[in-house]
Amino acid sequence: MHDYNSDYRRLKAAGLPGWAGDQHARNSARLAETLQRFEDHFPAPPASVLELGCGNGMSWSHAMARKGYDVHGIDISETAIDWAEQGFAQSGLSGAFRQGSVCAMPFFADEAFDIVIDGACLHCLIGNDRTRCLQEVSRILRPDGVFVVSSMCGLPKSDEARASFDPRTGHLLRDGRPYRTLKPLDDLARELTEAGFEVRDTRLSINPWWDHVTMVCFPLPLARALHNSEQNRMLGNRNEN
Repeated sequence: MHDYNSDYRRLKAAGLPGWAGDQHARNSARLAETLQRFEDHFPAPPASVLELGCGNGMSWSHAMARKGYDVHGIDISETAIDWAEQGFAQSGLSGAFRQGSVCAMPFFADEAFDIVIDGACLHCLIGNDRTRCLQEVSRILRPDGVFVVSSMCGLPKSDEARASFDPRTGHLLRDGRPYRTLKPLDDLARELTEAGFEVRDTRLSINPWWDHVTMVCFPLPLARALHNSEQNRMLGNRNEN
C-alpha cells in the first residue's frame, strides 16, 4: 500500500495547504462551483456528512462545515487526520475525523449519514477494494441520502500518463504497481449502477492529462430493498441459532 503518511508529512513540512499542493486555490474554486451547481440535491444543514479520503480536511469537509453541516471524515493517513483536527480547531470549525480504511467502517452505524462524499478517494482504490467501499457506502447512507463521487475518469491524454497506464486493467502504475484506477466515464457510471446507485447529475472537468468527474448519486430502491432483505435473513439465521 502507498505510504500516504509520508506524503502528508512532506506537504505539511513544506507549508502547503493540503493534498493539492500549489493547486489548492484552483481546486477550491472548482469545488465552490461544483457545490453551487449541486446544492439543490443536498439536504439542508445541519445534515450529517462523511467525506471518504478527507485528507487534512481542507476540501469538501472544510467547505461543508462552513455551510453548517455536521461533518465527519475518514482517511487512511494518521498524519492527515491529525492535521485535519488541528486545522478545524484553528478555524473554529466543528468536525469529527477518524483514521481508517474506507473499505471497512464498522465504527459507523447503518444509515448514519445524509451525505457521503468521495473526496477523490475512489480512484485510489484497486480491484475488490472498490466493491468493498461502495458496499460500505450503501450501508452507512440513509435511504434518501446523497452519494457524491469525485473521480478521475476517461483515458490518459498526456505522454507521461499513457506511459504509466495499463489499458488491460485500467490502472495507472507507479514503480510497476497499480496506484490509481482510471475508467471511461460510461464504465464508472455502470459500476455505480451495479453497486446500487442512480447517477442523477454529472459535472465533467476536461484536463490535459485525464478528465475528472463529479457525480451526484442516490440509492436505488431495489438495491436498498435487497440490502434490507439480506440484513433480515442474517438476523433470522442468528435467531435460529
